[in-house]
Amino acid sequence: MRSINSPSIATTLATIPPELLDEIAFHTALPNASSLSPYGPPTDLTNLLLSCKTIHDTLTSSLCLYARLFRTQFDSAALWRRFPPNWLTTHILAEELKRRWNALKRIRRVAAQWGEAQTRKETTTLGALEMRSLNTITQDLWMMYLMLLENDGMNEGQLRWAGAQMFIWGYFSSHLIPQAKKFGFQPETVDATLALSISWLLTTRESLLSESTRQSEAAVGLIRPFVFGAHRYDACLAPWTQFDLPLQPPSPSESRPCLPSRYRPGVHTPYMATDQELRNNGQRVQYLEQRAVMSAPVMTAAAICKYFARIEVRMSGGRPKLGNHGVFAQRTGAGPGPLIPMRNGGVPTATTTMSVIGDDPITGEYEKAAEHYPVLGDSKIYDIDFHRMVACVDPYVSSFDGVRPFYPPGSLTGVWEGRFAYLEFDAFRDMLVGCSDPQELVQEHELLMGQQHQIWRIREFHLYTSGVTEYLRRSPPQSYDPALPTAETETDPSVILSTGPATNAFFPEKTLLQEANGGLEVYEPGKQGFLFYKEHIPAPSGEVTSPKIDTDEEEDRVLDTIITGSGHSAWGPFSIRGRIRAWDGLITAVKDYSYSGTGSTAQDDGEDGHDRGRWLYRGYLYAGGNWVGRWRDTVTELQFCGYEGAFIMHARR
Repeated sequence: MRSINSPSIATTLATIPPELLDEIAFHTALPNASSLSPYGPPTDLTNLLLSCKTIHDTLTSSLCLYARLFRTQFDSAALWRRFPPNWLTTHILAEELKRRWNALKRIRRVAAQWGEAQTRKETTTLGALEMRSLNTITQDLWMMYLMLLENDGMNEGQLRWAGAQMFIWGYFSSHLIPQAKKFGFQPETVDATLALSISWLLTTRESLLSESTRQSEAAVGLIRPFVFGAHRYDACLAPWTQFDLPLQPPSPSESRPCLPSRYRPGVHTPYMATDQELRNNGQRVQYLEQRAVMSAPVMTAAAICKYFARIEVRMSGGRPKLGNHGVFAQRTGAGPGPLIPMRNGGVPTATTTMSVIGDDPITGEYEKAAEHYPVLGDSKIYDIDFHRMVACVDPYVSSFDGVRPFYPPGSLTGVWEGRFAYLEFDAFRDMLVGCSDPQELVQEHELLMGQQHQIWRIREFHLYTSGVTEYLRRSPPQSYDPALPTAETETDPSVILSTGPATNAFFPEKTLLQEANGGLEVYEPGKQGFLFYKEHIPAPSGEVTSPKIDTDEEEDRVLDTIITGSGHSAWGPFSIRGRIRAWDGLITAVKDYSYSGTGSTAQDDGEDGHDRGRWLYRGYLYAGGNWVGRWRDTVTELQFCGYEGAFIMHARR
């Protein structure tokens, strides 16, 4: 048998039509049935390219071949949903194939070198492994993160082939962990944000269990300042105190202000003051042969998710649990940490401490650990996360077309379970004034301290344009507060529910929410009549589906969304009410322990129930049914740092 390099075979291949040669090359490039893995670059194509110059020239210039290989080796369904066709031409896909494989091979090389260094227990830097510019590292991290948002199966496999997890761990070990040890609260950077987000999306229970004690301690030391340092690290893309976004320029004749970058270094707020400065989140990203402008994901969200995932691993017995020294919460009078009541009326003892963590203090039932890791394999559930990245860049620019709400109706309806974490009040105060090292906030062996389980039952109500039209019909202009102008359209601000204090979830003071048939009647002081918010009731189904954004423009648009609900934690029952910021989907809700158990919810200026207080929760809904953010006290004025912690809730399936 003659080899493929023999003259006669080369001549035969060189004379066949280009489309047939493309077909041969395509099947040559694909992994065959005997391959151990379907992932990796099309290296077998090299032999065909080396057969003769004519074949080499024909194939290297065949954009159709490389575009077809891209669609085969990488997931592309999300690209076609998210971008117009002129962003996905044959030329662009062919160039993207080359760019991705160059980057993935580079990542694999660095990951292998870092793995060898770990095996030899050597300490090294990423620069010693392979000297590259910072811009290249940033672009590699962007590529990895966007591939995960587009993943329908193939992208994840290609990233794991490249050793993405080892690459990220190498970046942590050589950059972030040393900086954390040196500076405590290290600066929030795009690279750190992307690396933490990639690390979370690749997290599995098995990956956490396979960590050594040293790795686990280093990881907890890295993420805990991001989790508890609310005065340094934002949990949203624009100040949470602003509800009405986008903002308008100071005057109609002026263009929108030029805002400072979100990631500018070395800027800190004055002592005990909150950072409410508007910033531009935009980052230029090389994407599909374009210089796209996007916002990096929220770093604290990934850190909080990883922190609670480690708690759940411990709760489920994945690692040795602690003794009775401080596993239960301590009552400080300032934060959410009472002694958890036992069913026998006693207090935790050396023999009952761990059952306190495992038992629901309200129902007396065993609390099954709710382990929710990233859901990879369905890119549709990441469409909203991607939309937030590309749309929420500038708080002076609208993020949506005004036709659809940020989340599809029903995204929040149902039962949620999760946890909230906190620092003991004195430790939190010491952190604010700089008396404690951020690296000492929570040790790896203390993960079960300062956290509690909670359950929420949420209902979702929407104000539609038809509801406002009905309000205008039954409420003539003279029924409005005289101080308000006469409403002219259904989207007039004088018609829609006004914006109240941020610490009251933006409800105007004394607003009454009264349940009615099919919805919620909202009575605002100073306005006669009520606005009717229609309740979203999910269709009965035995299957779990991912909410999808309806691309069809509807006449009856959603103008505002209110959530109400109830829940319980170790402190007892509470009520929940909140609103959603249309610009980026920020959910702000008040958790009120003075819950009356009635069908109406109104503001209460009296004493809070049982001295348990009201707590403000604000966060985003992320892919996979994770509701992540921070909680805060409602007593501290907005311009000062309040008592804060982190929370995560999972949609119960």
